[in-house]
Amino acid sequence: RVGYAYDSNGNITYDPLRCFEIRYNLLNLASEVIGHDPEESADSDSASAGNGVSAAIPLCETVYYADGTRSGVRRPDNGHWFTRYVSSLICDGDAEFLYPRGVVTDFGYIDLQSGKMQYFLRDHLGSVRVIAEDRHTVIGRTDYLPFGVRMSGDSLTAGNPTARSSFFGFSGKENEMWGGLNTADGDITPHWLKGERYQHFGARAYDPVSCIFMQVDPMAEKYYGMTPYGYCAGNPVMIVDQDGRELYAKGASQTLLLQDIRLLFGDKASHFKFDDNKLVLETSAKEFKNKMSRNQKRAFKILYSAMSDSQKTEVFYTDQISLKPMEIGVDVNKDFGGGLYSLEDNVIAISPNPKYVEIIEVKEFAGMPVLGETISVRQNTASILFHELGERQTSDIHFRGKVIDIENIARELLGLPKRPYDLNHNDIIPTNYK
Repeated sequence: RVGYAYDSNGNITYDPLRCFEIRYNLLNLASEVIGHDPEESADSDSASAGNGVSAAIPLCETVYYADGTRSGVRRPDNGHWFTRYVSSLICDGDAEFLYPRGVVTDFGYIDLQSGKMQYFLRDHLGSVRVIAEDRHTVIGRTDYLPFGVRMSGDSLTAGNPTARSSFFGFSGKENEMWGGLNTADGDITPHWLKGERYQHFGARAYDPVSCIFMQVDPMAEKYYGMTPYGYCAGNPVMIVDQDGRELYAKGASQTLLLQDIRLLFGDKASHFKFDDNKLVLETSAKEFKNKMSRNQKRAFKILYSAMSDSQKTEVFYTDQISLKPMEIGVDVNKDFGGGLYSLEDNVIAISPNPKYVEIIEVKEFAGMPVLGETISVRQNTASILFHELGERQTSDIHFRGKVIDIENIARELLGLPKRPYDLNHNDIIPTNYK
């Protein structure tokens, strides 16, 4: 065969770089992988038919739960399990017994055979660059080209070709088990399938060699101007794709957040930095507040409260985002006036290019609510940030005037006009929030 082949759903069913034939289940997830050896003659039936298809070798079968989560990977001929997944536990075994091998955590991999913790040191994209057991023992080190092909360093894992932790690499994703053998240089049996492996992103599999996903983007309708097979909109240095569904400008979001903090606190903002994707203050809160204005101190108290909360909230500067439970794509500007806070996702999304927001002003007269005129409120990313921090901090779901009070602290520091109360943010008319 020459070139890629596709099914009616747009899934790639033949990979000419590896001579893989891929079959999919009803969820458009890869379920069977069959290798075709171009170095061997076709079997007698195929040869006699003259169809030019090389000999087929079943490599593996992936089994999924109903929600699309992987249950395990097994040999299609004898049912032997290469890997079974039980939550964060990785096991080997057969149809009757499971043999725990390790546990995957945010910090690395616990090898249950040796009883040792193997720590993952990641870069800003989440790629595993170093695997270490302690400060003196490095198991593996890997450098990557922008789209995920490994550059160097795998020789360090030559003595550990079956180290399960080495399966995690680019973008922190696990290499697919297709072929059933993983070695330090990524070779896959049979012998002709040498080179980079696919990475499992959850909703799709990614090929770092061709720089494409093997399935159509399930959120393709959000990104009309881009190929549904493309990875990170062609910019893998600044943008990450956590599960094959949604793009996040991770490094860019951190830069924009620090810029907004500088607008509020001036040169003192240099004391803020990101450590392991968490915003931290390099000096004490008392020292930071020294010689600040009253409003700056109030703004810092709100920001520092969110930073110190045990419940981490991620901040993204993006015009498009997907929200649980249905992974519905929304336009942050059009649908939410430039910003949103999702309690379920624990995410603040801010449009990098916010527009004026239209509101109906609400006033109080003689203890009664009075609706004013519809006005356009000027905003910027920093004022939206504090609006969403107010949404996060305000526990009263029906009377949310406090949200505007918090936003106005930032607006005064930014030189923006104060924002009046509106139908969804006031202390007079209850909202219809649930």
